[in-house]
Amino acid sequence: MIAIIISSIFFILLWLFIVKKSLLTKSKKKHIIRVLAFIITLVYVIFILLVIKSGKGYQAQESAFDSIKSDDIVSVENIDEGYFFDGPGTNDALVFYPGAKIQPEAYAPLLHRLAQEGVDCFLVVMPQDMAMFGINSANDIINDYNYSKWYVGGHSLGGAMAGIYASNNKEKITGIVFLASFSVKKIDNDDKLLSIIGENDGVVKKEKYDGNKSNWPKNATEVIIKGGNHAGFGCYGNQKGDGEASISPKEQQEQTVDAIIQFMK
Repeated sequence: MIAIIISSIFFILLWLFIVKKSLLTKSKKKHIIRVLAFIITLVYVIFILLVIKSGKGYQAQESAFDSIKSDDIVSVENIDEGYFFDGPGTNDALVFYPGAKIQPEAYAPLLHRLAQEGVDCFLVVMPQDMAMFGINSANDIINDYNYSKWYVGGHSLGGAMAGIYASNNKEKITGIVFLASFSVKKIDNDDKLLSIIGENDGVVKKEKYDGNKSNWPKNATEVIIKGGNHAGFGCYGNQKGDGEASISPKEQQEQTVDAIIQFMK
């Protein structure tokens, strides 16, 4: 999982560098650069496919599936992109990208609670459960539904990919929500960003997380959940390399809901 995250960040940064270089070079050299870009992309795709094939993902716990059922407050609907949690709110919506190789239903309890509090949520089911293969998934959702304010976000690698989408679609997005995540691109200072991370997160290393803050806008909001860890944002059990939480996933998710609601006010 960590290998996927690191390699994805490296590939994205390298790709952006190559594109920028191509725009600045004369036409004779552009062909060489394009061939190089194709080779790098091919090698990267092969690497990722091998990692996906050899690596086991994380399955949603059985209790999580109760949250993809409608209740008196929230209607849950299967849509082409995944799940739509339609609560009493009519203005704000969050498009959520799951973490790498995590069954998306693991995030249903969190998003169901958000919808109950007035933020309608769209849980995207990614190809191969990898958000890097569906960075632009938010497009169809935003085009098909009518909300005053659109937010994109996600957990871990999903958040990073949502950040890329937001950077490329500034005119559509009001703000970004990172859960144990980071930005691989500089975010403009006029953008809204909320970053929530567990105090005991063992997957996102503190030094790398802190170093990445240079990509944040000046008005970014950070919330550190005391006793929380990396996996506590979802319901999929323990994650390899993670720190030990001293609070339950339910408590971590309740604090996350409170922070997101406050951020969107």
